[in-house]
Amino acid sequence: MNVSLPDEFVAFAEGEIASGECASASEVVRDALQLLRREKALDEKIQILRREVGVGVEQGRSGHLSKRTVGEIVAELDANDQAPS
Repeated sequence: MNVSLPDEFVAFAEGEIASGECASASEVVRDALQLLRREKALDEKIQILRREVGVGVEQGRSGHLSKRTVGEIVAELDANDQAPS
């Protein structure tokens, strides 16, 4: 695979290699792609959390609230995690 990069990215990659952070241009690109993959996964998780918070807010507005404390909910989740499958 051949990749063309703007001078700014070439200089950055060369700096990473010169500093010893990466051994080659391929390693710089590999690291960058791994970071991009993680960022996309994080963005997806944030979107899910925002959606779920929105659901919770709407449930609260419509009066669907739990009488349990956060501690009780956490204890229940912990017990479910420790229960044999």
